[in-house]
Amino acid sequence: MRPNKGLKVTNDERSVIKATDSQVWRWQEIRAEVLRRDNKCCQVCGKPYSGQVHHVVPRSQGGTDDFDNLMTLCGRCHMLVSPVPDWLLTKVWQIPAGDIPIERQKTQAAIDLLRPS
Repeated sequence: MRPNKGLKVTNDERSVIKATDSQVWRWQEIRAEVLRRDNKCCQVCGKPYSGQVHHVVPRSQGGTDDFDNLMTLCGRCHMLVSPVPDWLLTKVWQIPAGDIPIERQKTQAAIDLLRPS
């Protein structure tokens, strides 16, 4: 099975860069290793069978694909620390709008404790 070529859109320049097949394969290998290392368990809330890999320092801010910059998160925790609009968090995860700022802070604080800089 051949992977689809991915696209990366940077927030700063809004430019589109096509990933090569070797870059896609490499990311798949890295992602699989991080999920294995973390036992496919969200490192923030402990939810089992989680499958999203989060860049602690985003690539758009100079973060890398090094293992110490990556961690497994569940969809909820990943959305809380990503630039996702509040209305979407309310719609998808039924988090009351007034609770979103504190939920974002708690999730980020847990990440900061796990991966100190």
